Amino acid sequence: MYVSKASIYNGKFLDDLMWFIDGLDEVEDQHALDIIDEVEHLVGADEEGHNSLMVGLLRKGVVIHHGSVPLEVRFLVEDFIRGGFARICFATSTLAQGVNMPFDIVWLENMRFQGEGDGERSLSFKNLIGRAGRLSSEEKFDYGFVYTKNPKLFSRRINDVYFLKEMSLVDSPEDCPPDSRELVDSIRDGTFNDELHIPQSKADRLRDNSVIKAAFDILEIFYANGGDVRSNIRGEHNRDRREAVKYNLRLIFEASIGRPLLYGEQAVFDNAISIFLQLIQGASFRENVGLRYSRITKRDEGRAGFAQFTQGASKLPNSKLENRFSLFDQVLARNVSYDAVVYDTYDYLDQVISFSLSDVFIAAFKIYQQVSGDARAQKVIELLRFGTNDSMNMLLIRYGFSSEQIAEITPYIRYVNESDIVFKETVAEAPLYIKKIVEWYLP
Repeated sequence: MYVSKASIYNGKFLDDLMWFIDGLDEVEDQHALDIIDEVEHLVGADEEGHNSLMVGLLRKGVVIHHGSVPLEVRFLVEDFIRGGFARICFATSTLAQGVNMPFDIVWLENMRFQGEGDGERSLSFKNLIGRAGRLSSEEKFDYGFVYTKNPKLFSRRINDVYFLKEMSLVDSPEDCPPDSRELVDSIRDGTFNDELHIPQSKADRLRDNSVIKAAFDILEIFYANGGDVRSNIRGEHNRDRREAVKYNLRLIFEASIGRPLLYGEQAVFDNAISIFLQLIQGASFRENVGLRYSRITKRDEGRAGFAQFTQGASKLPNSKLENRFSLFDQVLARNVSYDAVVYDTYDYLDQVISFSLSDVFIAAFKIYQQVSGDARAQKVIELLRFGTNDSMNMLLIRYGFSSEQIAEITPYIRYVNESDIVFKETVAEAPLYIKKIVEWYLP
């Protein structure tokens, strides 16, 4: 079922089908139950009070799939679908991007598609309906069914002809979004700095004395008195230090884009840096979600009144984001969706921290190191890339394990180096999901 992302966030995607889902038997296959348990653990829904609709639906064989579902969870639910355990999949435009899953019917709950102009929207539509009719694994002609509430628009979309543009975005500056223009211009005129992964014009701004000082101030906080990051920023007594780090990082980012952040952009930035600071203190994804959920739902105040303000994730810079908006506007604290916090936290990690901020900060500390010779800059670059200065954890991340997986598998590791991982014999008694994570590396 193709539904809007907004309807998944507010729960309205279930309005017309809950009567049917309630009548479904719960999944009983052990492999399917193992997948569900792993999903539940990854998103932190196995903690008291963390009620996940996504996990509850999985137990009925009903899947939610969209771009803000954490990547590891997406892989698991795709395994769930390929295993034949899914009866319904509620999906957004990610389905139109070519995810092949064995369903015989695509139900178009709405006909709104991404794209500039009718041609691009019709192309997205055709990609979407191509997901139908994939139940057979045999080498034979297969077919499926597509249902829609708007047959006239369906007919128009199916008959639209779309041609790819002959000129790339790089050679069509008039089609380039304003926030991407500097990047596109640098690629076109050959001034993109391959070493720093940013336009040279941006790198030049990051050489400003104010940025160099901001980078120094951050290092002085992170590694004060020869200590480590955790001890220097953790706890209520270090709140002022965390605020100073946030201020200096914002100064660096504003220098990189050549303007102050807009009001809405600043709210996104502040949320992102708060999550990043939790991450480098060792908080896992599920712990980050739990901390945000407790704050948004005012757990310490008995979940009274409306939800605490929290800005939804958005890529930065975003010159359209002039004002702040709450992800849970006029929603009672006790009615906040745990899953919506999961999705938004993942978007902050993926779209904001990894996509929008990391390259800028890494470039800034590389430039600072070139200017000052301060070797501590490399440690901050490690934090930005790996979320840790722990050499073992960095090695495991380079082997492909996520930070959440590392916390789970570390007790079973005998040693790890750049050429090998050796596990203890006790891994044979580990839970099934641990064995699945490490099986590639076992003898």
